[in-house]
Amino acid sequence: MFSQSLFYQWWQLRLASLLALVAAIAGANESALAQIVPDNTLGQESSVVISSPNLDQINGGAIRGANLFHSFKEFNVKEGGRAIFRNPPGIENIISRVTGGNRSEIFGRLGVLSSANLFLINPNGIIFGPNAQLNIGGSFLATTANAIGFDEQGLFSASVPNSPPVLTVNPSALLFNQIAKSITNQSTTGLQLAANQSLLLVGGDVNLEGGKLSVLNGRVELGGLAGEGTVGLNIDDKNLRLSFPDNVALADVSLTKGATVQTSFERGVGSQLGTGNIQVQGRRVTIADGSKILANNTGAEPGGTLTVRASELVEVLGASSLLAETYGVETGGNLTIDTGKLIIRDGSKIAAGTFNSGQGGTVTVRASDSVELSGTDANGANFSRIITQTDGAGNAGLVSIETGQLIVQGGAQVSTASAKTSSGQGGLLLVKASDSVQLIGTSTSADNPIPSGLFALGEGSGKPGDLTIETRSFIVRDGARASASNLGSAQSGGTLSLTASELVQLIGTSANGQVRSGLLVGSTGTGSAGELIIKTEKLQVLDGAFVSARTVGEGRGGSVMVNASNSIELNGTSADRQMPSLLTTQTTGVGDAGNLTIETGQLTIKNGAQITSSSTGIGRAGDSKVQASSLSLDQGSITSQTTSGNGGNINLSIKDLLLLRRGSEISTTAGTDQKGGDGGNITINAPNGFIVANPAENSDISANAFTGIGGRVDIKANGIYGIEFRESPTLLSDITASSEFGTQGTVELNTPDIDPNNGLVELPTIPVETKVAQGCYSPGYAQNRFVIAGRGGLPPNPKDIITPDAVQVDWVTLNPNIDNRKSPSVSLNPIKPTPEPIVEATGWVFNAKGELVFTADAPTKPHESWQSPISCRAS
Repeated sequence: MFSQSLFYQWWQLRLASLLALVAAIAGANESALAQIVPDNTLGQESSVVISSPNLDQINGGAIRGANLFHSFKEFNVKEGGRAIFRNPPGIENIISRVTGGNRSEIFGRLGVLSSANLFLINPNGIIFGPNAQLNIGGSFLATTANAIGFDEQGLFSASVPNSPPVLTVNPSALLFNQIAKSITNQSTTGLQLAANQSLLLVGGDVNLEGGKLSVLNGRVELGGLAGEGTVGLNIDDKNLRLSFPDNVALADVSLTKGATVQTSFERGVGSQLGTGNIQVQGRRVTIADGSKILANNTGAEPGGTLTVRASELVEVLGASSLLAETYGVETGGNLTIDTGKLIIRDGSKIAAGTFNSGQGGTVTVRASDSVELSGTDANGANFSRIITQTDGAGNAGLVSIETGQLIVQGGAQVSTASAKTSSGQGGLLLVKASDSVQLIGTSTSADNPIPSGLFALGEGSGKPGDLTIETRSFIVRDGARASASNLGSAQSGGTLSLTASELVQLIGTSANGQVRSGLLVGSTGTGSAGELIIKTEKLQVLDGAFVSARTVGEGRGGSVMVNASNSIELNGTSADRQMPSLLTTQTTGVGDAGNLTIETGQLTIKNGAQITSSSTGIGRAGDSKVQASSLSLDQGSITSQTTSGNGGNINLSIKDLLLLRRGSEISTTAGTDQKGGDGGNITINAPNGFIVANPAENSDISANAFTGIGGRVDIKANGIYGIEFRESPTLLSDITASSEFGTQGTVELNTPDIDPNNGLVELPTIPVETKVAQGCYSPGYAQNRFVIAGRGGLPPNPKDIITPDAVQVDWVTLNPNIDNRKSPSVSLNPIKPTPEPIVEATGWVFNAKGELVFTADAPTKPHESWQSPISCRAS
């Protein structure tokens, strides 16, 4: 905290800044007439400049403890010139202010003939030209602040230029009391300090226009304020650090035209070892045009950090990069971005990797609004990405993204990876998006489109990393993907875990139809694939998209587990109808396919979509287990199929209804190449539900094999309608368990004994009343039959006249005793009760109680009618 005297000085500083602003405007169009001109504010302790054609040597100044103060009206270094500060022994900090109205132009070399730190303060701006250089043994701070504070001892102000009081302590703060001017670095030669030092540029806006900043093993900080405020300054030996308060408006920071900030050398560039720390802080931070920020670790010490904080936006554009990589034996540095919005475009990258035995650093992104990655560079060779990777024995680091919305499109990727030559493990990829995650499309390459997406991949011997996603809505479309796959020799693959509180939606293919949208865990080597877990309210797989656990090598396939509390919909195929919407586990190698487990309210599979477990190698197909309130298949299928291995089992637990329409299929088929393999079993458990199909639509439930043993079909339901057991498939809706060349399977149907179909008589399509004559038959022959047709005509009492009203009959209660009906094996026909034949009545008689009874065996002599006959004339 400042004392009252410092507070008074602070208000004086604010008042004086108005006069300084007026002077700056008045002299804005004037060029610097002199290079270095001391002012008279230090009295007898004023700076002394000794000039020669290309050298300005600066002597004098006010000494306060270990601090040396200089004050100038103008301070510039011309092209090819040098400005060198001399100081007596014991000086640690040289603090220089510029009190005139012009900016400082450093076009030559600025140096210190000692290891002291150099501070340059000019509220009117500072520019380093293309050939500017530093020759400083200590650290360097350039700022457009109005003053530097010294704890409670006072201020050294460029706006209120008084003689410094007893300022013997280290500088502790940078004070801004107006809209600060910018600092610009155009030095392609580079502003470079000795190893282990700090280089700080504090504006106003800070612009690196092709300029370079480099401190081996040191620290670089860029930042600025857009208004009044104080930036803390901490000095620890030769290490200078800034601390920005949360309640101040920040200025912008930009790196353009290939600008570079580094605290180490790039891989393969330079021979010295190094690491260091970099911090960039502003309102908007832009890294563009191939610019780079490097905080690599090439030595035997732990890596430093690269931190970018922007209150509004960080954008990395035009093949630019932020790197925190390690090429040594120690842990790599961490890369952190805190902002409102992060944009990565045009093949730019943010990366932390390890290329030796050291552990890789982490990449942490916290963006309160959104993170957007898109596109490739101009040549299409490099895609925009956030990545941690290992190409050595060290493990790759974590990638963590916390944001409101994540959008990855145009071939961009967020990934963790291990290279083919590595033995280290891949890193964890963790995404938390409070609103949504959207993975969209592929790169624009027609020959080899790169899918956009999230990837945890392993190509070496180390275990791949896991991919974990937590969001409200997760959407993958137009060929994008999310994958955790083992492409190397690791024993096991990574896990893909997706939790979306409302929706998971996978849609379609890439524009050229070559790349399907989807979720994938896979293995192509000797290791096994990992698990794929989805938890959501609603899952939609549409237009050829897929969810898959696949192995093409020796390893076992991964499992797929889906829990969708409301519904799952698989619908349609790709535009060319070649790729169905798919939920699958599969193996094409010697390993067995994984299992598939689904739990949901309503499961719908239609228009060519499939749920399948398959093996096209010698491995066994996985089992499929579904638990749902209702299951509807309309031109859809649930299958398990192998070419030579044993078929997988299908287990369906249905609460209410299983509906099969238009050629739908539930089947296990083994040995399609006629090389053996027993058929899998199908179990359908719906004790309180119904199984319904259209008999003529050829929807089937089958457990078949070719040379192996046929499978078993076991169904328990409250009723089965429109589909029935047959010994072999037909064009009707069938239930079969057969083997073309092997032992037949078995079918067991367990339903209540009451069959609403039994005893039914097919009614004519034309109402029978329309066939009854409206008049009497022509006489000439006797009629001995009595036929009643239609809904009316028979009176309740024989003494009543004939009436067209229908007779109401009370309901009766059926016998509640219910027995199970079981069909035998396919070699036997199921037993069905034969209904009593229905014979029409030909007359009536009175029984012993005087009741009228209709009978098929009426007496030959009819009763005499008690009504007069209707008179009919013959025509």
